[in-house]
Amino acid sequence: MGKPACQALVAALLGLMPAWVPSRAADLSPQVSGLELRSDLDAAATKSLEPLILLEIGGPFSEDRVRRTLRNLLASGKVGQAAVYSQEDPDHPGGRRAVVALWSSRVVEEVALEGELGLPRRRLQAVLEQRPGLPLVEDRVLRGLYRLEELLNRMGYFDAQVRLQVSPPDPSHRVRVTYRIQAGMQWTVGSVGFDGELGGLSPQELLRSLESRPGEPFDARSAESDSEALQRWLVGAGFLKARVYPAEELLQSDRRQVDLVFRVEAGPKVEVQVEGAELKKLRKKGLLSLLDEEGYDSALLIRDDARLTSYFQGQGHYRAQVDLAEDDRGDEVVVSVDVDAGPVFTLRSIRFEGNEAFSDHQLSALIATQPQRRWRPRSGRLVDETLEEDLTNLRSFYALQGFWQAVVSQPRIEVDGDEISLTFPVAEGPQRRVAQVEWRGFTPEEIRSVRTLRVGGPFHPRRLEDALEDLRSQLRAAGYDQARVTAEEGWISDQLVDLLFQVERGPRTTLDRVIVRGNVETRSEVVGRAAKLLPGHPISRSRLLEVERALARLGIFSRVDVRLSPGEIGLAERDVVIEVEEGRVRRMSYGLGFDSEDGVRGLLGLSHKNLWGRAYGFQVDARVSEKDERYRMIFDQPYLGRWDVPVTYTLFQFNEDRESFKQRSLGFRADARKNFRLGRWGLALDYRTIRLEEVEEPIDRIDPQDREIDVSSLIPNLLIDRRDDPFDPTEGWSSSVQLQYAFPAFSTDAHFLKLFLQQTGYLPLGRPGVLAASVRVGMIEPLGQTRESQVDVGEDGIDNPIPIGERFFAGGRTSHRGYERDLLGITGETRIADIDPESGAVQLLPAGGNGLFLVNLEYRFPILGSLGGTLFFDAGNVWRDWREFNPDEIRYSAGFGMRYRSPIGPVRLEAGWNLDPQPGEDSVEIHLTFGNPF
Repeated sequence: MGKPACQALVAALLGLMPAWVPSRAADLSPQVSGLELRSDLDAAATKSLEPLILLEIGGPFSEDRVRRTLRNLLASGKVGQAAVYSQEDPDHPGGRRAVVALWSSRVVEEVALEGELGLPRRRLQAVLEQRPGLPLVEDRVLRGLYRLEELLNRMGYFDAQVRLQVSPPDPSHRVRVTYRIQAGMQWTVGSVGFDGELGGLSPQELLRSLESRPGEPFDARSAESDSEALQRWLVGAGFLKARVYPAEELLQSDRRQVDLVFRVEAGPKVEVQVEGAELKKLRKKGLLSLLDEEGYDSALLIRDDARLTSYFQGQGHYRAQVDLAEDDRGDEVVVSVDVDAGPVFTLRSIRFEGNEAFSDHQLSALIATQPQRRWRPRSGRLVDETLEEDLTNLRSFYALQGFWQAVVSQPRIEVDGDEISLTFPVAEGPQRRVAQVEWRGFTPEEIRSVRTLRVGGPFHPRRLEDALEDLRSQLRAAGYDQARVTAEEGWISDQLVDLLFQVERGPRTTLDRVIVRGNVETRSEVVGRAAKLLPGHPISRSRLLEVERALARLGIFSRVDVRLSPGEIGLAERDVVIEVEEGRVRRMSYGLGFDSEDGVRGLLGLSHKNLWGRAYGFQVDARVSEKDERYRMIFDQPYLGRWDVPVTYTLFQFNEDRESFKQRSLGFRADARKNFRLGRWGLALDYRTIRLEEVEEPIDRIDPQDREIDVSSLIPNLLIDRRDDPFDPTEGWSSSVQLQYAFPAFSTDAHFLKLFLQQTGYLPLGRPGVLAASVRVGMIEPLGQTRESQVDVGEDGIDNPIPIGERFFAGGRTSHRGYERDLLGITGETRIADIDPESGAVQLLPAGGNGLFLVNLEYRFPILGSLGGTLFFDAGNVWRDWREFNPDEIRYSAGFGMRYRSPIGPVRLEAGWNLDPQPGEDSVEIHLTFGNPF
């Protein structure tokens, strides 16, 4: 019996359809006159597979469509076997009735751990490969059993037994994988011994550095790390050549213990003697690698010699002499380091001779060696190692510019007293250029992608290879993974070359279908939308990486794997299989802290990242301190309709206790944002009711009707961020602008424009630290018939039509550190002096203003490990009207502080001095807080 007949018989026996023989698609590609889908899957699962079937009534019944249909169905992971059968349709001459038969695969609904686990459940789950929501794969399930046994053994459960059970499929063909664990008793460490040459040390001395101790639970990881810890201890004790090998584990089953034996080769003690420098300083700067934890090696002397020479030259001692010698005395090795630093020299000038194609300024920009500049750290130093790198850079530059015979000779060094001048002799020679370029088989877009070669430009083989790689990248992005790009050189003369680029594109890989696997709670359309893959569009490896990053940004998957399905040779259309593993979506967050302005504060929050399987986020949180209370209910959606724009909706209540009043804000905010390559833009709609309570004199002269006001605002904003780290940056810059338009709507009356600008910059200085700077500017302009909030200040009084809660305030830990929170201002204009008639004491009350200008400068430097220091200078003020800005009214403060770099940001303790305190102002302010000031 032939294969087609066998398939038909199997189908008939299964009751799927009469014994029809599959049609050969190579016949006349008849039309599909009828289509039926038969499956042992449930109705919902069967319907979800319909988009993967390429046969449709009225369409051709071709071999290509049948093959692609079967490939799509098998790649889904829901189908274990699939077949397509057809029969001539007597009611439609030339047509065929097709039946797609599906046999389900087993999908794992749950992977359970039961019994006496011995270890935390999450740690055991981490070693399992079989995940819920994915097809059952026997190899993965079995490897999980072996890995559980291995993990339990490594943690001392040598009697552990792991049994595997796979439940029969339920009606929806889902199975439950259960690992039944009987961990038994955890073995302990028996004796800990040492073998080998111990260097005169007692076992008790060696035991002090180990984590594994007799009687403690056995842990293979501890035993492994103990070998490294013991070697580090021996090195620190002066045995710089010490070697400690992994411990031998001797199982003692009668007493359920593991005896550990460490093999030690202590070697001789190594003494380091330094003359002409401080050993402590050299060790701290890491200049003597022979003192590192890895131990001593004679070969390190050569490297340390060069390292020390470069260090002292970098300090200005260009003629420094360093001599390292080793004296092996058998039971002791003495390493002597003799340093003769010599006088300090300053590099005053750098010149180039013989350069015609490029100016001195252009060539100077290519080298690290620079003459002394007042504002450029580490300039004015001549270091031989750096000089050699500079020569390499100059020679490479000339070669890439087509000067194939260029010679950059060793520079001349001229010393005049304590000053050095440097001259680079250059012999450029002729330049090779591109005369003509011919393109065969390329599109204009592909030609424009070539950045390194142009007609009349310089020629170098590296430039040619870069051009070829640019073209290949463009072709790969267009789906031509197998494209062959070649270039031919035709030399007209020694200096002119014609180039011919040709391409053999080969087959183009395009997308047929997107197959999503592993999603249990998340809807497949959510994954598909984030992937943004369209059938018929080209597929490349780089595009698949973009899809992985887009899915990771949703924040709901712990693992994402995007790959092409296996394809036949010459087959252009491929499926993309997206396999995901859903992570934890429910979280509770809490925290307790202290701030010098807010006092004790606490945080409690609950969140869900994947509501209804649509990647919607929901969060409620409360942050309460001694002065402020913030309550929020947040709903996030990753898309706004058909636009790829995340939107956040927030209901909030903020209670703020300011110096002169309490402010209650209740409102709603919708915030849309979009990331782009350089930063982020956003647009927010904000509606809030602001109520003032417990208003103190003389702020209490605010009209009672203005103590509760509604504000509706439209707030566009833009951030360009080029910093290396958004939480603790050390390099780069950022620019932000926010415009708030408060407009009358519904019951609101506030009408104004509010502009806020901020520019930050960070300059790394290497080991010395980082220079950081920030400039902030704010302006508010009343519009229309804004309701007036009157604040009488001084004898004549002033009117500020902007609600007090919307004005600018400054002073405190993040703005001007020589002042208390919100108390920076101009007395009689943006703050009020309340004078006690009996004592004459002045109490300042903030009123806020419509103009803001702040400048912050910081020098952040390391001290030890994660501990650092800060020197800062703050300047600025708050004005009643932004047009009244006056440089003579800028207030200044300076100070210093300590900062600790924690995993989630810096903790700061700072003291700011008011450089010109006025009545009511303190001369010193202390700030303890978390995060950077800008």
